[in-house]
Amino acid sequence: MIFSSKLHRLIYNLALAIILCSLPFSVFVVSVGLFTLTINFILEGNWSYKYTSLKNNRALWVALIIYLPVLYSFFYTTNTNYAIKELRLWLPFLLIPPVIALSKPLNKQEFKVLLALFVLSVLVGTLISTHYYFHSSNDQSIDVRQISKFISHIRFALMICLAIAILIHFTIIERVGNLSLRVGLIMVIVWLITFLFILQALTGFVMLFLLVALGFTWYYYKSSGTIKRFVLLTFGLSFLFILISIFMHKVDRFYTRNLIDLKNLPEKTQNGNPYQHDTLRLVYENGNLLYINISYSELTNEWNKRSKSNFDGQTKNGQPINQTLIRYLTSLGLTKDSVGVSKLDSLDVALIESGATSILYKNKGFGLDLKLYQILWELESYRNEGSIGHSSIVQRLTYIKSALHAIKKNLWLGVGWGDIMSSLNTYYEEYNINLSPELRYMPHNQYLTVWVGAGLIGLILFLVAMFYPFLSTKKHKHFLPLYFFVLIMVSMLIEDTFETHIGISFAAIFSSLFIFGCSFSTSNNESESIKG
Repeated sequence: MIFSSKLHRLIYNLALAIILCSLPFSVFVVSVGLFTLTINFILEGNWSYKYTSLKNNRALWVALIIYLPVLYSFFYTTNTNYAIKELRLWLPFLLIPPVIALSKPLNKQEFKVLLALFVLSVLVGTLISTHYYFHSSNDQSIDVRQISKFISHIRFALMICLAIAILIHFTIIERVGNLSLRVGLIMVIVWLITFLFILQALTGFVMLFLLVALGFTWYYYKSSGTIKRFVLLTFGLSFLFILISIFMHKVDRFYTRNLIDLKNLPEKTQNGNPYQHDTLRLVYENGNLLYINISYSELTNEWNKRSKSNFDGQTKNGQPINQTLIRYLTSLGLTKDSVGVSKLDSLDVALIESGATSILYKNKGFGLDLKLYQILWELESYRNEGSIGHSSIVQRLTYIKSALHAIKKNLWLGVGWGDIMSSLNTYYEEYNINLSPELRYMPHNQYLTVWVGAGLIGLILFLVAMFYPFLSTKKHKHFLPLYFFVLIMVSMLIEDTFETHIGISFAAIFSSLFIFGCSFSTSNNESESIKG
């Protein structure tokens, strides 16, 4: 031991705090925290205690298995450079669990402080992103996902959902502080939920729904009394019915068409120029037929008068301005000519320059309405015109198909971790998939990624490493660890959660804290809090 045990303990907590506070902001600072945590663990000594803890901790041994698929597949990959990069990327899974499991458990106060610091960091991150969103809307792309300036908006959404769950744990289960403090925490919860709607991350919406569903289920089973359970069940089912009804209404509204007589379309504009009509392309924008009443000459002249961005140029998010303008005018129900362009105000022009394709961006700048509309429009575009490049949903389905194609050829051991991307590209080339190279990504499903890279054997090891430590330590009996486990496992169905340093560090630090770092000896408190 280099320093006193108190100083080593202080450094241990400080390193954990650095990692947790920097997760929403900086890969570099997370690495600094991880390095500090590891070095302090080595210098601390106390090896007899650590050896005894290691020898008796089967859950830790199993947790470390998660590194094996990446490791053994390295030996038969052809792209060793990428495989080495992945070995480095997955190191947090090899370092964080033993450091936390073999250190003395955090007491209740230490654990609360660390969770509070993480929530505070997430809150600060949302405030910074909101400031950026409202002060640069005319200068940047309309893609609101870019307001997450420091990390992926998807990882940020996962952190926000976990922060909400932590606050629920503090306010309902732990009941920390006085009433004023709990009201303040509830206000933070409301803000974080509001920010998720601003961010428009589909993954965030899914995880928020799971949080609500898990919360209702948890509260139901922990509650006593038939009447109370009946009220909860009725309320929960009613809430679900309302959500489904709203969803069906939005879908029905999307498919509502403003009917027109295609045989009696106008031949000329008010200025006497001929219209172009393509009645075979039945594509709609906000209920209006897209490829009719178009005068490209008038659009060019009038648009170039209104905007510094050339009609044949690109928007700030890389879309063709001419197509963006046509879609925007269509969403307003205007003709695509000089008269239509003249009816746009300065905000409309700025939105089009940024890449807004519909008036919905102006009327509903954020929220589920706009996200649902985008998804439905992408699916319709694919169904009508076979367009993959403009649809993130269809792209994901294509990525899954490419992964399954690679799995069929290398079922048991996979292609080797370094060759995952090249094996997916083989599918695109063999089947002549119309998807540009810059849009070809990993499967967006962590389970399939592991299967492609390390085979079915690797996938089984991966799942055992995820499930066994969590279940064997009975952490599924506690709300917060249970929600985090569900959050990670479900996110891996729709994302490659472990293909970024932040994603891996986020999963490694919290899974280690929840499974090994704290005893969670609050089961009685949980039940008492719910019984009231």
